[in-house]
Amino acid sequence: MGKIELIARGVALRGSHRQQVLLCSPTDGSYAYLPGGHVEFGEDTRAALAREMREETGLEVSVGCLLGVWEAAFVQDGKQRHEVNLMFHMEHAWPDEVPSMEPDIRFRWVDTGESGLSTGLRVYPGWLMDRLDDLQSGRVLHAAEGFPADAG
Repeated sequence: MGKIELIARGVALRGSHRQQVLLCSPTDGSYAYLPGGHVEFGEDTRAALAREMREETGLEVSVGCLLGVWEAAFVQDGKQRHEVNLMFHMEHAWPDEVPSMEPDIRFRWVDTGESGLSTGLRVYPGWLMDRLDDLQSGRVLHAAEGFPADAG
C-alpha cells in the first residue's frame, strides 16, 4: 500500500499589481509548480515551507496564512502517487532572479495573466493560473485532481 505525501507549498506574488507568481521547474523547463516540499514527521507545515525555501533558494521567507489545499493522485515514473499539498502565502523582498541551490531545479517569475498554454508551460495544478485570485481571496480553496469520479 502506498503512502500519502504531505507537501507545503508557497504562493509568492510580486509586482505593483501582484502580477507575477513564483514557480519552480526542473532544469529542462518541461513543467512548473509552486515551490515547496515535503513536510517531515513532527514538523510544522509553515516551518517546513520556510525550511524548503531556505534549502532550495537560500532565502529566508515569511510564511503566512493557509490559502488552499490541493489533493492530487497521479502516476510518476510508473509509481502511483497521492499528495496533499497545503498552499501558504509567502513573502520576501523578492529578487528578479530567485537563485536555486539545487542543480536539478530552477525558479522563475510567470505573469499571472498568462495561462500555461500561452507560456508553453505545463503548470501544476492545471487550474493554478486561473485561480490565483481565488487563492488570495481569504477563503481556503480546496481542489482535487486525478481521483476517480466515485472517490467522494
